Amino acid sequence: MDLLAIVFGIILGVFAGLVPGIHTNTLSTILTQTSFETEFLAIAIVAMAGAHAILEFIPAIFLLIPDSNTVVTLLPGHRMLMEGKGMRALKTCVYSALIALIASTLLLPASLAFFPKASEAIQPFLLPVMLTATALLLASEREPKKIIQATAVFLLAGTLGFIVLNHSLVKKDELFALFAGLFAFAGIITSTTTQQQTPKQTDETNPSIKLLPTILAGVALGMLADLLPGMSTPAQIAVFASFAITLDTEKFLALTSAIGVSHLVFAFVSALTTGKARVGTLVAVENLLGEITATQMLMLIAVLAISIAISIILTLLLAKKIVETLEKIPSLQLNALIFTYILALVFLICGPTGLLVAATATSIGLLPPLIGVKRTHLMGAIILPTLAYLAGISA
Repeated sequence: MDLLAIVFGIILGVFAGLVPGIHTNTLSTILTQTSFETEFLAIAIVAMAGAHAILEFIPAIFLLIPDSNTVVTLLPGHRMLMEGKGMRALKTCVYSALIALIASTLLLPASLAFFPKASEAIQPFLLPVMLTATALLLASEREPKKIIQATAVFLLAGTLGFIVLNHSLVKKDELFALFAGLFAFAGIITSTTTQQQTPKQTDETNPSIKLLPTILAGVALGMLADLLPGMSTPAQIAVFASFAITLDTEKFLALTSAIGVSHLVFAFVSALTTGKARVGTLVAVENLLGEITATQMLMLIAVLAISIAISIILTLLLAKKIVETLEKIPSLQLNALIFTYILALVFLICGPTGLLVAATATSIGLLPPLIGVKRTHLMGAIILPTLAYLAGISA
């Protein structure tokens, strides 16, 4: 195992996690074009993925900047930040990720036998299961009027997502423009009218052991994410799970964090047993190494574990410095800076049409708080295109 490759990968992962808009898939592609040895590159890419999976919680919780993996962490994490519990929210995420890593690793032998059979068995039931889950998600509003309003939000976001993902409107990273509008811009506009200053972070206590059942549920759901074609985004799984499991804010953070990390671990098992890699960085590794063997899988998972463990320490250290800085900046000024930064990223990454997509998404993203329904219905932006894919309507 090349320790230099691990260090190199972690540095890249820290950079990608703290600087939104720098995607690990892009960095992986760049790395594969370099002259480094194949094994060095594979180890560096996996280490980068592990570091990014942890460091990306910082911009999600403290800066309200979305990523496809942490988009559902934005609102509950930011809510805890505004209650003076930002560090506790971050600890909940990273400790849940660590426990999920351990649990997923222990389940590796069983998953090797389980994945091939489960992948074949679940295929015919994907569409009806997702349709049922979607109906239950909308019905969770309980009141008929709210259900109708939630359905309208879901369909608006879903239609926009379908158009963006299927008609090449955006030159690159369509989800970034989409999520920037639905969650970041809409969230900043909403918070600007209700909060003047980031409060002093007074609660830095460690998360409770009572979160363990929720974390283990997240591990199981992360495994499920690697079995569902077209639904390999952990955020989608978390949204559906939120109506089936009673979750407060902290439990939701624990669940989504566990899903993200276990999804990453079991992606190796999926690649080994079914030949289908569900994670972009793992596709790059497969291109380097060819068909991944069991020995290589164990080595790469060990690299992932080392990277995540080191990144948790780095995340907690960096977050304290960031919190100290945020507490000194007036909320209005901070929001303006973040808004401008994301706007520039959307333009640079996604082009002029990306700005149009983000603007349209922002108008949709403002609807849930205005009409009083859950913002999770905005995830229709990726759920509806997934349904269309499973129904054979789109590629």
